Amino acid sequence: MKITKARFMVYGYKPPSNSRMKKEISMDSISGYFEYTGRDEAKDIEKEVEENETGYFGYTGSHTVGTSSSMGVLNTREDRKKFKKEIKKYFNKKGNICWDLVISLESDTEAARLSLETVDNWNSVMSDALPKIFKQYDLEYNNVLWWFDVHRNTEHPHVHLAFMEKHQTRFKGKISKAKLENVKRSIYTCIAARQKLAEKKGYDYREYFKIKDKEFNQLVTLVKGKDLSKLKTLNQLLDALPKTGRLQYNSYNMKKFKPVIDRIIDEIIFNSPDLKKQYDLLIERIDVLEGIMNEESDGISTLKEAELNKLHERIGNYILKNYKKTEKIKVKKETKVIRKVKYLNEKRLEGFIYSVALEQQNTINKSIDEYYKRMENNLIV
Repeated sequence: MKITKARFMVYGYKPPSNSRMKKEISMDSISGYFEYTGRDEAKDIEKEVEENETGYFGYTGSHTVGTSSSMGVLNTREDRKKFKKEIKKYFNKKGNICWDLVISLESDTEAARLSLETVDNWNSVMSDALPKIFKQYDLEYNNVLWWFDVHRNTEHPHVHLAFMEKHQTRFKGKISKAKLENVKRSIYTCIAARQKLAEKKGYDYREYFKIKDKEFNQLVTLVKGKDLSKLKTLNQLLDALPKTGRLQYNSYNMKKFKPVIDRIIDEIIFNSPDLKKQYDLLIERIDVLEGIMNEESDGISTLKEAELNKLHERIGNYILKNYKKTEKIKVKKETKVIRKVKYLNEKRLEGFIYSVALEQQNTINKSIDEYYKRMENNLIV
């Protein structure tokens, strides 16, 4: 495995010298590149690359067997259309930066040996690698719009990874050589762990992830089967949500509400015996993977954190989509008076969020302490 290209493109400036772009980088350059790399003929590795389309989102999506993104796997034209709108929303001003990495494997044989032949296979690698990669670029994970396409149209199977900030905080595209080496090491470490799992535990990585994903989806299904309408903390949250903007777990305007949503999700899971049992099965499965990752890397793996974030995102979006604010009805004698629930004032809401944040941090610190104790006692499974 190696990174064959590491570039960045800046809105309003000339394209990188090693790119096929000719004109000044614009909004259409990047959104079009996405379209080009995602086109259908990429799924057939016998077909030649067409070069009559332009733009980076288009290019990365051509000759691909799948596209994954910060909005999930892009399976349909509608999915790609929505994501293209997101690109144009955040890449539209002079100085906006889009970074690009091309990760290449030696051959189809290596891809098969590592079980890295589909977008789902690569998702299992990228879920752990991306937070580490973005850290080297001094980017906050939740503030990054990203996508990657898996290509099988050349002798070397490869992945195009592109990312940009939603709200720009970095205005320099280049990173140091040392940080770029850390990026390469992060990706390699996540890939090498796949081999380590088979060697040490006797598990095929692909089958193991299928089991893990099945347990993950089973937990989400169990949550969806619960009646959450009478949950007090959930109703408090719904009363306090903003009246406008996207009510999605990872949307920018929901950032300050995420600790509250996480607290509610934990309350739902840990107060229900069947949910807690399924949750423990999932965590046990993830712990095995993370133990392998820790053996391959110098620091603590972020796989478990990424999986739990994904779980909270799935459940959080389900709650935000399916549970709405209700109205209380007060009956007095023969007259019915309808009174809308009062919104929590900002000061009370901030206090509530702050208390949840402290509790979450204490839980994280406790988990890390327990993890190190387990490492010292050689009790990791």
